[in-house]
Amino acid sequence: MPPLQKPPSRGAPQATACASTEKKPRPKYLSRLLLFVLINGLVLNPTLSILNSVVIEHHNLPSVSEIRQAIASNLSDLSPLTLLGNFDDDSLGAMLPALRSFAANPNISPYQAVFFRDNVKFQYPLTSLLPLYLLQHFGVGEDDLSLIFNAACCLALLGILILSIGIALRLIDSRQPNAKCWRTRAIVSITVAAACLLFYPIMHGFFLGQIQTIVTFGFTAAFYCWISGREKTSGAIIGLMALIKPQYALFLLWAAMRKKFGASASGLAAILAGVLASCFIFGFHNNIDYLNVLHFIGTHGESYATNQSMNGLLNRLLFNGSNLVWNENAFAPFNPTVYAGTILSFLALVSLCLFFPWGPHRKSRAADFACCLLVATMASPVAWEHHYGILVPIFIWLCFAQSASPAPRSGVLLLAAAYIFTSNHITLFDSLAPIPILNILQSYLFFGALLVLILLLKSPEVPALAPRPADA
Repeated sequence: MPPLQKPPSRGAPQATACASTEKKPRPKYLSRLLLFVLINGLVLNPTLSILNSVVIEHHNLPSVSEIRQAIASNLSDLSPLTLLGNFDDDSLGAMLPALRSFAANPNISPYQAVFFRDNVKFQYPLTSLLPLYLLQHFGVGEDDLSLIFNAACCLALLGILILSIGIALRLIDSRQPNAKCWRTRAIVSITVAAACLLFYPIMHGFFLGQIQTIVTFGFTAAFYCWISGREKTSGAIIGLMALIKPQYALFLLWAAMRKKFGASASGLAAILAGVLASCFIFGFHNNIDYLNVLHFIGTHGESYATNQSMNGLLNRLLFNGSNLVWNENAFAPFNPTVYAGTILSFLALVSLCLFFPWGPHRKSRAADFACCLLVATMASPVAWEHHYGILVPIFIWLCFAQSASPAPRSGVLLLAAAYIFTSNHITLFDSLAPIPILNILQSYLFFGALLVLILLLKSPEVPALAPRPADA
């Protein structure tokens, strides 16, 4: 007979399969979160897609047979074979002409030849061309460049998925350091994976062949490093992101104002290294000509519905340019009211990012960090839908950083609304395009991002996670 064990006293904690229950995410919270993500992605998203196509095509109540046809068409478009063969060349379609122009005549700026003369929307700094140039220098042809670029986007999407799960698990582990509940970790992993793969801005950019997929991976990696306490590494990654999208250089000023001088210096070092290499290869005069492109984009912007910025909202509100028809060779006409509104919104958002919370002490924690990078996207004159893929790790933080304590009902509702508006493609609002004032609803994703910004600004200060031994 085995020895008798002393029964635990009434006040003593009892061991469970999940170890400690202290600060443990509530099971109901996790299951409800998974259910919400799945319903949004697998029910609401396809339903909106079908309604979008039906309403836009018929402009009235369709017949049952027309609805069936729309459902069959959408299901066919979502089949794995169709999706895998659906890669586009959105970024390479602008970057390769710039490389060809430089190869043909290095003395003429690629921006003058491609952007201004040929009206090809090459809007990236020349630093973004460095990897492609080096591959071409070693004999890689354009067809192989396309394959390499698509492979890089696939790896970036996989990286987003893995790091997003890593962020969620680290947040959970930090709130229950002794817990090893496989059920909890499995539910969290499935929830995060579904959120990534069903998030429209990420998948839309991926199938467009957009370099933003790589940038979103960079942000996810930088966010993981920041909450892990590896601020210099995070700063260096954001510096590399700024070589593709210069608006992320706002981080340097933000970090310096938060006295995170190591992060700011590492980001600046990455940018300087890329700029010096670009000047050496492409010439200083070609690089500096990028300022003319930035000025032109800033004074015009885009009125097309997928430009989810204040500039796009104002252009559509004033019917300044094409709203529902994409023009790949033209921007919106200059409008002084739109330009003034774009500048004012830029100053307001950047001031909020840099100076909130008001006072001498800045937070510099995860929410503040996310606020900075989100503002860098929202304040840009042109912020396409796929630029908001960076919201996924931000949603993960908002869901799991404080999951041990019940959130206010208003906060949960705001978070759910923000996720619905930013994760779905809702072109139903395009039917409001010709209606004054109401057409601002076409900026639903921008409004969703504003809700996220409000949640970040209101979130309590959560300490950074201690680095794991492998992270140190």
